[in-house]
Amino acid sequence: MKTLHLELSSTIKGRFYIETESIKNPFFMLNKSFFIHNVFCDNLPIHFQQDSIEYNYQKISFKLPEHNQILLIEYEGILDGTTGRWPYVKEKTTDELYLLRDETIYYPVFETPYSETYFSLLLYPTEKEKIRVFITRKDSRHICSNLTCIKPFIYEGYNPTFVIGHLKKYKCSFGKIWLSKNDKRSIKEIEKIVMGTNQFMNHFKQANIKHFQIISIPKGYGSFVLPGTMFFTQDANYQGLIHELIHINWNPPCQISQQKARFFDEGLTQYFTARVCDALSIQSQDNIMAQYLHNFKQQIHKWKKTPYPIEEFASHDCGELSYSFSALALQAIENRIGKETMDSCLSKMLTTYETDPIDFLHFKSFFPETIEDIYTDYFLTNNAANCLLKETPAQ
Repeated sequence: MKTLHLELSSTIKGRFYIETESIKNPFFMLNKSFFIHNVFCDNLPIHFQQDSIEYNYQKISFKLPEHNQILLIEYEGILDGTTGRWPYVKEKTTDELYLLRDETIYYPVFETPYSETYFSLLLYPTEKEKIRVFITRKDSRHICSNLTCIKPFIYEGYNPTFVIGHLKKYKCSFGKIWLSKNDKRSIKEIEKIVMGTNQFMNHFKQANIKHFQIISIPKGYGSFVLPGTMFFTQDANYQGLIHELIHINWNPPCQISQQKARFFDEGLTQYFTARVCDALSIQSQDNIMAQYLHNFKQQIHKWKKTPYPIEEFASHDCGELSYSFSALALQAIENRIGKETMDSCLSKMLTTYETDPIDFLHFKSFFPETIEDIYTDYFLTNNAANCLLKETPAQ
């Protein structure tokens, strides 16, 4: 088991322990904001050096002595909101409330972030990936986490994510909600949306949202969900809440090689979100699909993305297109075969692939042959994308 000691104030001080038998690469990655004081192996200092900075992470190489057991890394720094992997990773330790998550790389990782191996360990962790975190706080702010709190300020689990700030806890039927003082959303409305989403999605696969917590995080940080916990931005609307709820129980696991396509998580979730919003009278499915089309055009024209077919999203690292284009592909399939058949196909897919990883070939097999041309146009060629982009570009 890995061990992390964190001292939290406006500055983060970390001491990270790992058994050397778990280390497969002679390097680790860490947010570039951190200064590394020491690297020890079995209490003896060893040489280390910064090789490069990639996506705001520093790559540190080291050489282990022949006989070794425990590696210790001591580091310290201030996050200023500019060193996350994506634009929404705005962690700033001087803020009243901030977040620590895997995109921040706030503790050492021994794989290249967002490589296939990294994704595999993140999504399907082994016992060696379990981590115990000891926190020392220097002020009165609350600490909320997806990890299990085994003792006060001692946490254990996978993918350690923390919210540090003043939060108020509310109990509800599915678990608990933590809101900051700036978050004025209704607890009853949130609870109503959670239960309504659960009820609708049970048409596709029976599952219950329970023993679950929702934690408020600052605007612009990007909502996301981990097992047992949702991190919900203060500016997120109910459509955003529904999207994250669907991730909990209604995404099939997929082959790691295709994970970066984001079809089996974000594409399916965006389609289901439109269905749930329509069923709960939040917004019509047609209007949401129109939003997706607008977003797709913006991604291509404004952000200068290349409209690759869905099956090539992973190899070209453009999985963000699944938030729009993949949902439109699913809508095109629904338009062809009808809602009843669509629901039956998706239900069979989700119940068949609850634990085994799915791929595109298996996905296609759940649908009638009448979608062959749609599959070719959206998944294998640029035909559908080119047709959609012939219309007036989004401004």
